Amino acid sequence: MDNNTLLQQLHDIHQPPAISWWPLAWGWYLCLVPIILLAILFAFWLRHRLKKGRLRQEALNKLQQLKQHYQQSKSSASIAQLNKLLKQIALHRWPNEPIATRYDQQWLLFLDRSGKTKAFSEGLGQALITAAYQAESTEDYSALFDLAAQWIRRQF
Repeated sequence: MDNNTLLQQLHDIHQPPAISWWPLAWGWYLCLVPIILLAILFAFWLRHRLKKGRLRQEALNKLQQLKQHYQQSKSSASIAQLNKLLKQIALHRWPNEPIATRYDQQWLLFLDRSGKTKAFSEGLGQALITAAYQAESTEDYSALFDLAAQWIRRQF
């Protein structure tokens, strides 16, 4: 036989079908499970973080309103409202502690411990106890609102 007839008898090479991605091999599932779990954990963490940021901003806005009211009126009612705001935040932050029953030095020591400071029990924070019972405040307690803002930022 001659070469031409032999070449005409040859057929094209048939390629096998392309390998499909589906169904995935078990190794891919082992890789996907931790990735999906991490994505879910990240979503929960992000949601928690955004909620804390929103609560902090709301508390700081309320504090700013109280500070403005105090600066306009120099009323001891603003100091009492500040104390109430701090107690509400503490009750939200530590729901299992008996915060509602704390008053006077116990309350100030708690604020010091949770705020990592001594300014409440040994400094300007004393006004939370004394100024609330005065008709008019003779001292300027504007710095107390700044101290409260620092405490709030530490809690959220």
